[in-house]
Amino acid sequence: MPFVALVSLLLVGGVAGLLAFNTSMQQSSFTASALGEKAGVLSAEEQSLSMQLARLRDPQRLALRANAMGMVPPPSPAFIQLSDGRVLGKPAAAVAGTSLQVTPLQKKRPMYLRRHTVKVFVDPSSKSAADGAPSSDAPSVTGTKKPQAAVSATGGSTR
Repeated sequence: MPFVALVSLLLVGGVAGLLAFNTSMQQSSFTASALGEKAGVLSAEEQSLSMQLARLRDPQRLALRANAMGMVPPPSPAFIQLSDGRVLGKPAAAVAGTSLQVTPLQKKRPMYLRRHTVKVFVDPSSKSAADGAPSSDAPSVTGTKKPQAAVSATGGSTR
C-alpha cells in the first residue's frame, strides 16, 4: 500500500508540475508576442521621425526659411585660408535685392516608373464569324511593359 501511495503521489506531482511549467511557458509566449508588437510599433515610429527629420534638414527648406526671415545669400563668397590667413576671392556685402532661386524644379519620374502605352493591333480577318473571338491559328497577344514597339496579331511589329 505505501508503494502505490508513493507512485500516485509522484504521478500527481509530475502532472501538476508539468501543468505549471506549460502555463508559465504560455505566459512567457504572450509576453514575448506583446513585446515584439511593441517593438514593431516603435520601429515604425522611429522611421517616421527619421523621415520627418530629413524633411526638416532639407537644404531647400532651410534656404526658404532663411529667405523668409530676411536673410540673403552673399553674391560673391570669400574664403579664409587658415594656414596663412589670406582671404581668397573678393568679398562683397549681401544686399536684399539679390536672391537666388531656392525652390527646386519639379522632378521628372524615372524612366522605369513612367507609364507606356502599348497598342495591340488585331487583324479583323482573323476573327471567327460565329463568336467574334480570334481564330485558334492566330497567335495569342498579351499586354507588355516594353514600350519599344506595338505588336500586331499577325506577328509583325509597328513603330
